[in-house]
Amino acid sequence: MQANFERFRSKLEPAPSFAEIVSTRHAAVREYLKNNHAGFTDSKLIGSLQRKTRIQPLPDQSFDIDILVIMGAFYSWATPGTGVYAAASLAALHGTLSRSDRYGSMAPITDAPTVRLHQSGNIEVELVPAYLDQVGHNSAGDVLGPAGRGYWVPKDGGWVMADYDFEAQYLTEQNTLAEGYLIPTIKMLKSARRRFFPDLPSFALEIIATPIVVAAVRTDLSLLLRPTYADLIRQFFRIAPSRLQDLIKVPYSKSPGLTLSAAEIAALREMFARISSHLDDIPRQSSTAVGWQTLFGDAFPISV
Repeated sequence: MQANFERFRSKLEPAPSFAEIVSTRHAAVREYLKNNHAGFTDSKLIGSLQRKTRIQPLPDQSFDIDILVIMGAFYSWATPGTGVYAAASLAALHGTLSRSDRYGSMAPITDAPTVRLHQSGNIEVELVPAYLDQVGHNSAGDVLGPAGRGYWVPKDGGWVMADYDFEAQYLTEQNTLAEGYLIPTIKMLKSARRRFFPDLPSFALEIIATPIVVAAVRTDLSLLLRPTYADLIRQFFRIAPSRLQDLIKVPYSKSPGLTLSAAEIAALREMFARISSHLDDIPRQSSTAVGWQTLFGDAFPISV
C-alpha cells in the first residue's frame, strides 16, 4: 500500500500551474506594499505556505495566501493614549490597498487580524500588519520569551504575539527528525480533516500530530523497520484523543496556544474513535485501498 500512499501524497500537492499563479500573486502584492505602504520594512509568507503543509484545495474551496506585513518593531509598551494602535495599523494597510487601481477594485475588507483581498481563481490574500517583538513581555509584564523573535499582530482590538518563524522552523526540524515522513503525513491528515473533523483548526492538527508521528518514525527506525504512512496515520488516530485536552502549542513558542472546549474534545474523541475503528478493520476488507479511500476520498488511488 505504500505506493498508493505515495501517489496520494503527490495528488495532495498544489498543481504546478496553480502554484505558479499563487507565487505570482503574492509576489505582486508584496512588491506593491513595499513601494507604497508607509513604514513598510519587510513582508513574508506565513501560515501553511510558510510551513509547507498546504494541500491542493477542493474545487469549491478558496486558496488562502497569508502574508505578514512587517511595519517595524516594538521596543516598549506605551502609556494609555499613546503608541501604535492595532486598529490604526489595519486601517493604514486597508487604505494603501484601496488606493491601488488594481487592489482597490478587489474591495479589500478589514477582518482583524487581516485585510482580505478576493482575487480571481478563488484565491484569497490575507495580509497581517505586524511589529517585531523587541520587548520580550506583554503589556501585563508576563515574560513570553526572548526579544528579537515573534511579532505583535492585531487581535480583539489590541496586540497579540505570533511566533510564526519559530513555529515554521520547529516543523522543519521535526520533519527532518522524522526522516521526511512528518509533513506528508500531516497533509494526508488534513485531507481527512476536511471530510470528517473540519472544526479542528488546521494548525492545531499539525501541532498535535507532530510528536505522535515523530515518535512513531523514530521507534520504527530504532527497530530497523521502514515507517509506512498507513501505520503513522493509525498511530495518530489512536493517540491523538489523549492529547486533545492539553494546551495546543508548539513547545517554547511565544504564541499563546489554543485550548479546546469540553464539547469540542468530546466530538473529536468520538470521531477519532470511529476512524480508528474503521482503520483497524481495513486489513480484513477485500480491498485495502477502498478502505483507505473511505477516509481520504476519491483522491486516494485504488490502483497504482
